Amino acid sequence: MTSRMPRILLALVALALLASLVGCGGGGATISGWVIDDTLFQPNYVSALDGKLYHWHQLPMTAKFTLPPGWAATYGNTHLAAAGEWNGEREMIRVVTGFANVTVEFVDQSELGNNTYGRTSFSYNPSSGEMLDSSIKIAISDSHGPTAPIDIQALIAHELGHALGIGGHSPNSTDLMYTTHIFGTAQLTSALDINTIKTAYPSYFGIPMLRQEPTRSGEIVHEVIE
Repeated sequence: MTSRMPRILLALVALALLASLVGCGGGGATISGWVIDDTLFQPNYVSALDGKLYHWHQLPMTAKFTLPPGWAATYGNTHLAAAGEWNGEREMIRVVTGFANVTVEFVDQSELGNNTYGRTSFSYNPSSGEMLDSSIKIAISDSHGPTAPIDIQALIAHELGHALGIGGHSPNSTDLMYTTHIFGTAQLTSALDINTIKTAYPSYFGIPMLRQEPTRSGEIVHEVIE
């Protein structure tokens, strides 16, 4: 996830995204061995992801945080609040201290480079769309000093959205999964964010997942998204 993007550039990005969506239809998209029905939970931005919507074998997804020294004094339970943003109707993320599907660590922004403040790496099986592992890095400081709690929460929650299976970004600036974060603003999960990730787990929310015969693929795909 990037930050501090100039307003004019944000406008250009928004126009480009809108242009790319012209002519997109609804009703379903196929990721090799399973079918995404983007009409189940509305409204959402599934069509804007161009098929990049994945899923874990089961929910809740587990996340383990490696917290730096002095975390509690500055950030308290900010990381738990960030995870909790995805836990509404049902628990989607469970924070654990042992083995986890996703690991989260905190680094200086210089390690991520460019204008990046959050990065999620993950692997998935292209024949089923199933997530296999994931790791997240969050910039806890930069050349200006420590990252503020309000921004840390937004950054963590955004990257956890990717780790849950959202392999792209929302075209809507009001959604948590928008491509950029503006420092000093509270960005929380929206109804579109929740409906989009629910689309990846319909059976978890009472609707059987549509499946078709998986394609044969021995290649595990590794991706990095910011």
